[in-house]
Amino acid sequence: MLLLVLAGYFTVGLQNAGAQATSCAGATVLTAGGCSGSFAVNNTYTDTRCSRSRMAWFKFTPSSTGNYTVTATASGKDPAIAILTNCANSAPCFDASSTASETATQSFTSGTTYFVGIGVNGNGTIDDVCISACLAPSVAAGDDQTSCKNEDVSLLGTIGGGATSGTWDDGGAGGTFSDVNDLFATYTPPLDFTGIITITLTSDNLPPCPIVTDGLTLTVVDRPTLLLTASSATTTATCGDVVSIQVKVSNSFTDISSLQFSVEWDETELMYVSPATTLEIGGFGGDPVIGDGGALTNGELIYTWYDPSGFDGEDLPDNTTILTLNMKVIGSGGAANVNVTANPTPMEVVNASLCASTATTIQDNVSIALNPITVTLGSIAPICPTTGGATTVSLPYSATTGSPNKYSIDFDAAANTAGFVDVTDAALSAAPNSITINV
Repeated sequence: MLLLVLAGYFTVGLQNAGAQATSCAGATVLTAGGCSGSFAVNNTYTDTRCSRSRMAWFKFTPSSTGNYTVTATASGKDPAIAILTNCANSAPCFDASSTASETATQSFTSGTTYFVGIGVNGNGTIDDVCISACLAPSVAAGDDQTSCKNEDVSLLGTIGGGATSGTWDDGGAGGTFSDVNDLFATYTPPLDFTGIITITLTSDNLPPCPIVTDGLTLTVVDRPTLLLTASSATTTATCGDVVSIQVKVSNSFTDISSLQFSVEWDETELMYVSPATTLEIGGFGGDPVIGDGGALTNGELIYTWYDPSGFDGEDLPDNTTILTLNMKVIGSGGAANVNVTANPTPMEVVNASLCASTATTIQDNVSIALNPITVTLGSIAPICPTTGGATTVSLPYSATTGSPNKYSIDFDAAANTAGFVDVTDAALSAAPNSITINV
C-alpha cells in the first residue's frame, strides 16, 4: 500500500484495498491523507456521473475547513472526479486532462460530508484514490519601515502552516534583495530613490494549499540638506574693536531633531568674549549647549542642540540666526576669518525620521580686514636741567591703533645713560603725551 506524505499537508492512515462502493448512497469512507489502493470496476458500478459508465464512490467528512485535493489514477483509462454534498445533486465534474491521472482541488467545510465519485469508461482497474489536506500556509512580511535615502533595509519575514518558503518582491520598484528567498534578506532601494515602496512576501507551497501574501510599506525619506553660514556686518576693524559674528541656518531647517557643528577662528587675531548668544529652538528646554572651553586658547567653539520634544522635528525660517559670537580684535594687518567647521566636533544634522547628513557651509564667509597698527613719534624738544634733577617734556605722536589707553617706551642705552627711563604700560592720554625724565 502507498503512504502519501506531502510537505505542508496533513497525513493520516491508509484505506484497505479491495472492492469499493458502487453507489453514492453506499460510499466507502476515505480520510484525509488516506488512499484507496488498487481496485477493479465492472458493470456493477451503475451509479454514474460525469459521462463515465463506471464510478466508484467514497465519502469524506473533513475535521477542519480548508483546501483539499482528490487525486485518482487509472491505468489505461481517463478518470473523471465528481464531488457532491448530496447524492441527489448534479456533480461538479473534474476532467481537466485525458491522461491516466486526474486531480480536483476544492474548499471543504469542516463537518460537511462530501461524496466523491471516481469514474472511468468500461471495466478496468482504478489504481488509487487519495485525498490530501492542506495545512493552511501563512506569511508575515513584518512591520512597516522607514529608511533614509541610499540606506539598506533589513527584512524580517516569517512563514507558517503549509508554507515551505517565501519569496520577496518589490513590485518592480527597481531595488535589489540579497536573496529573494531569505526571510531575513537585506533590501537595497533604487539609488537616490525617495518615496513609498510596497515589499511583498509570497508563500511557496504545493497544491492544494493556496498561495498567500503579505506586504509591508517601506517609506524612503530624503536626508536633510542644511546650509550653515557665518556672517558679520563688520568688514574692516582695528585692534581693540569688538565685532559680532552670526551663524545662520540658510536653508532647509525643516523637521530637524538635532544639530551639531564647530566654529573656528585665529585666536591670535580675535579674542572670544563670552558668553555666546543662542536661539532657543523648540520651546522650553531647546537651548543649545555651547562648548567654549577651547575658545580662548584654541579659537574653537562647539554647538550642540537636541529637539526638546524628542524626535518630532522643528522648523526655522531661512536665514534665522541661531548663534551670535562677540569677538575682540587683538591682531593687526591681514584678515580675520571665522568659519563653521567640523573641527573639533563633526557637522551633523538629523531629521525627525532619524536620517543624518553632514551640513554644508561656505568657507571664509566672514573675512574681516584688520587695519595695521602704526605709531609715529615726533621729535622731543631740547631738554634743559632744572633744579631738582627732573623735568617734563612733551612727547608728540600719531597712531592708527583705534583707542589706545596704555603705552610703553623703550629708550636705547645712550638715552638711559642720559637719564631717560623706560616706560611700561603707562596710562596714555591724548597726544601729545607728557613724560618726566631725570636730568
